[in-house]
Amino acid sequence: MGVAGTAMVGTGLLLWSNKRICNVWLWALAHDVFADDRFKTLALAAALPRAKFWRVMALLRLHQLTGDTHWVTAAHSLAAQGPDAQLVPLDLSLLVAEMQAPERAVLPPYISPF
Repeated sequence: MGVAGTAMVGTGLLLWSNKRICNVWLWALAHDVFADDRFKTLALAAALPRAKFWRVMALLRLHQLTGDTHWVTAAHSLAAQGPDAQLVPLDLSLLVAEMQAPERAVLPPYISPF
């Protein structure tokens, strides 16, 4: 894909923002690919998921995007509440492992936010 094709993809993504598609991972990835701060702004404005596992992972992704440690602190606070109906022990174990190095946290390939 040439420069024109890349610009078209970026423009297409921005059109999605007008449709209120809120996904931290989509906008953070778009920022990583296009280095366009508009996508970073959309990621920061995206609604966080309600499910505890997804919310913690989204907070870690926002930390990666901004470098701000308050996202990690919020993730730790949420995970410290322990397992419950929303967060089974296996998911909590994964979160604890990911929080050891939040700058490298990734969703496992068998889990997708899309």
